[in-house]
Amino acid sequence: MKVCYVDESGNQDTDPCLVMVGLPIDTSRLNRSKIEFGDLFDRAEALFREKLQELKASRIVFGRGGWRSIDPEERKRLAHDLCLWVMDRKHDILLTAMDRGKLRKKQHSSLPAFCTDIWLSCAVHIALQVQKANKNKPRNKGQTFLVFDENKVKADRLAEILGIRPDGQTITTNGTEGRNL
Repeated sequence: MKVCYVDESGNQDTDPCLVMVGLPIDTSRLNRSKIEFGDLFDRAEALFREKLQELKASRIVFGRGGWRSIDPEERKRLAHDLCLWVMDRKHDILLTAMDRGKLRKKQHSSLPAFCTDIWLSCAVHIALQVQKANKNKPRNKGQTFLVFDENKVKADRLAEILGIRPDGQTITTNGTEGRNL
């Protein structure tokens, strides 16, 4: 069983693109990963000298907000260590990015209606990456939970697009019920 935490950047209409990243973690390693990441988060909080709710990469890398007073080399080391944490634990990374301008220009009547929404398009792409990564594994259905940061309304719409009912069952094309992703 895996949990895939998905977060996005560039979610404002004024942003040129939307980037969505998923980090699937095996639940048997979840507690260990949480503890080890907690150490990194504590280190970041000690640098920042305030209680942090989350780490914003753009603020760390470019020294924005409270990160402005942190030495650039310290910020660089923290970003490097965060990347090493993912690599050392052999976590996969799912990534998608879409250019808003190109998406608007490339609309075509043969595409499903949800493709006009950049968030839904990226989220479906992440879900398809999960499916592709697990397609050759035995008993691969219903083994990954997608957890999206915020955007509850669109997450509900995503569930509809993926054919997942509120009770967790999938809706199949032949009318039978199955398990979700």
